[in-house]
This record gives sequence, structure tokens and C-alpha cells, in this order.
Amino acid sequence: LGEIEAMARAASVAFNGVSMTNEQPAVAIIDAADRNACDLIFMGSHGRSNIAQIFLGGVTTKVLALSSLPVMVF
Repeated sequence: LGEIEAMARAASVAFNGVSMTNEQPAVAIIDAADRNACDLIFMGSHGRSNIAQIFLGGVTTKVLALSSLPVMVF
């Protein structure tokens, strides 16, 4: 997170790095967003097909299903 913070500061972008552990990563992501009063969750995707995501149970898919916040997927 330190390297990302340095890049954000160099670009004059506000940054608040959070590191959490949880057996359910999607729950931890949503919890961190709630605790930090986020307006949006931004996540990457591996680009798997819809069928592969269903069988693999991807974290992004779970966040999309569970979050009350908007989620932007790249």
C-alpha cells in the first residue's frame, strides 16, 4: 500500500489504505467500504466468462451480489 500511497500523493489524490483479513474477502471489502464511508467500490475482474464466474464464485461477483453500494468493475 505504501507504493500506491506515494503515487496518489504525487498525483494530489486523496488516499486511505486499508488492509484487512477475512475468510470471506467479499465481506471484508464491503465492510471496509462501509467503515470508510465510501461512495463506490472499484474492483478488477479477471475477464472470465459468466459461466466460469458462476462456478468459480469470484470475489467480484460476490461483492456485486452483496453490496448496497455501487460497484464499478474494470
